[in-house]
Amino acid sequence: MWNIIHILLGALIGKEINSYFLVFIIALVTHFLLDHVPHWDGDYGKEGFFKGKGFNVRKGLILFYVCLFLIGAFITLKLTLKENNPRILFGALISASPDLANLFYKNKNKYYQKYLNFHTKIQREARFLVGFPLQLLITLVLIFLLVR
Repeated sequence: MWNIIHILLGALIGKEINSYFLVFIIALVTHFLLDHVPHWDGDYGKEGFFKGKGFNVRKGLILFYVCLFLIGAFITLKLTLKENNPRILFGALISASPDLANLFYKNKNKYYQKYLNFHTKIQREARFLVGFPLQLLITLVLIFLLVR
C-alpha cells in the first residue's frame, strides 16, 4: 500500500482519537489491515526482498514514492500545527513505521526476519489498472476527511 495512505490514515486516527494508547494500537493494526487489501506497489523485486537480497526498484518508482511520502508528511505536519494536536503526527508515524522498519532488511536478527516474512506475506497485490486507481481513491478520500 502506498506510504501516503498509511501516513494519512494514521494522521486521521490521531486527529479523531484522544488517547495516545488507542492511537498507537489502531494506527498499527490498520497498517497491516490495509496491506491485506489488494493494491499495486509497483515492481520492487518482492522475490529478492523476501529472500533477504533487498529491493530492486526502478528509479521512477522511487521518485513516485518519495513524492507521495513528502505530500503525506506535508499534510500531516501542516494539520498537526494548525490543530495544535501532536496525536496527528504520532498516528502518522506509528502507521508508517512498519514500512520504515523494512528499510533495515539486512538485519539478520531472527525475530526481525520473522517480522519481515510476516509483513511480506500479508501483502495482496493487484494489477496496475485495479490497484493504482483504488489507492488513488483511498488517498483522495483520506485527504478529504482530514481537511474537512
